[in-house]
Amino acid sequence: MDSRLLSIDRGEINYRKAMLYVVLFEIAAMAVLFFGDNEAILYFSVIVFVPILLLFIPIEPLLGLPLMFIATGFDFFAQITRDDAELFNFTYFHIVMFITFLSVFMKSCTNRKLSIPSIPLWPPLIAFMIVMLISTIYTPYFMLGFMEFVRLVVLAFLSFALIISIDSKKKVKFVVWSYVLIPLSVALFTIYEILTEGAFFSSQVSRVATELGIAVYRSTGTFHNPNQLACFLMIGITLSFSVLIIEKTSIFFKVIMFIIIGTTSIALVTSFSRGGWLSTFIAVAFILIIKKKWSYVSLFGGVFALMLIILSIKFPHIILSALDRFGSIVNPFSEDSSSSRISLIKSGIWMWQDHPLLGVGAGGFRYHAFDYIDPNMPRVLTSVRDAHTLQAKILAEQGIIGFSIAMWLFATIFFDAIRNIKAMKEGYLKNVLIGFFSLFMGFVVNFTFASDLHNNVFWITIGVIYAIPIVYKNSLKNENAPLL
Repeated sequence: MDSRLLSIDRGEINYRKAMLYVVLFEIAAMAVLFFGDNEAILYFSVIVFVPILLLFIPIEPLLGLPLMFIATGFDFFAQITRDDAELFNFTYFHIVMFITFLSVFMKSCTNRKLSIPSIPLWPPLIAFMIVMLISTIYTPYFMLGFMEFVRLVVLAFLSFALIISIDSKKKVKFVVWSYVLIPLSVALFTIYEILTEGAFFSSQVSRVATELGIAVYRSTGTFHNPNQLACFLMIGITLSFSVLIIEKTSIFFKVIMFIIIGTTSIALVTSFSRGGWLSTFIAVAFILIIKKKWSYVSLFGGVFALMLIILSIKFPHIILSALDRFGSIVNPFSEDSSSSRISLIKSGIWMWQDHPLLGVGAGGFRYHAFDYIDPNMPRVLTSVRDAHTLQAKILAEQGIIGFSIAMWLFATIFFDAIRNIKAMKEGYLKNVLIGFFSLFMGFVVNFTFASDLHNNVFWITIGVIYAIPIVYKNSLKNENAPLL
């Protein structure tokens, strides 16, 4: 050892001073939490977590995933700027995503290993992006169309970053628990606002079910829109259910998962989002069909019934209105919000008929919505310009060419997932892949009620769907590798 190193007097650690710093930090944190408003808590959290983020994410890029989930799930608090034209809202999600991209690049350069996995996803995805880019040439709403193209490219890079970052079973488990716990925290916040009817809850709700003459409200939780809240809660319920049906788990663990599913389901019901309800049921149904766990049908139904009973103790009118609203799925003409979606689908088809090959261009639906309005559109909703149905939006804006490529993209993900599920033998990875595939199908159903192709979690899910088979193949290679 170098004698100069021995001569350096680093001194002893001053434990009293260190403890004093810890106590002062805890006092400051408690003061902010108990006496500060939402903005003060947000700024304090940023000051605390950003240095940690900058320190550890370059070492492990996947640490950015739960932070991106938090920024997505706590949408109301995560927006930094808000554009009135709704072209682009800058949020903390974009900051974390940029740092994650940078850390993936840095780690790849450090390891001198940056390979693009050869998967069937790339051809249809690149083809769809090309069609969308071309459509910005003739779109009447260039800025909106161009921003939609840019967002799609960035989210595709996010899927790629996750595919190359998730390289072990431990990291798969880390991702799964991010999908389970963060939606649970959003659900708990939503339930808290319902029970307390605080200021945030009062200012962020919209009235529904007025036919009963009782004031029933749709909870928006941490989002601006109750449908977005329901879509986010869907991911927690679906992944929790996929973890629940893993065979080799203790009864205590299964009870915990049932509690998580029940809690998140309560928040889902209070969103009054029919699209969220239906997509969640479809996602869970896919898990049950693929796994053939018919015994869990009664268990899931029992948990859901128990959740309704608990909710009805204090809010019986919410349950009655929820049942009535669920019935409107079968009869879409029973209320304006349902029939308006049918009118918007008609508008999309009419746009496509006038521009059959390439459509009206990216973002063009909103520009032409008033020109193609359905005469049967409810008068109170004639100002709606969003398609609210992804299929109608793609058909209208990218024409039959873009629609066919989009179907190619979705079909590729569907059949790739099915093929990998059949080929996979490892229990845990197979179960969670079933969960992510079922969640993908839930998103497809949800997009029938919303035109949110740029949903952050949707593209993260696609990345995970393709990452898990790669992890499985690498584990097989390691098992079959010769011993030295």
